[in-house]
Amino acid sequence: AMRNGELAGGDPEQCLDAAVSAGLIEAREADAVRAAVDARRRVIGVDEFPADYWKEEEHSWQHKPTPSQQAGRSS
Repeated sequence: AMRNGELAGGDPEQCLDAAVSAGLIEAREADAVRAAVDARRRVIGVDEFPADYWKEEEHSWQHKPTPSQQAGRSS
């Protein structure tokens, strides 16, 4: 519809009401698209962490050899 000029260009999610008004889709179809968009955002949100989320744990990953592990190594 955007390519044909039936709807103004832009974010398809923002054009749902215009598409319903123009008779291009039904209200229930627009609602289904909105529900899918919301579900996608919630799934993506599961993987959102603050920038320093792993910082504290990262320190525990750092290998610091104990004196017994260093024994026998030449400098």
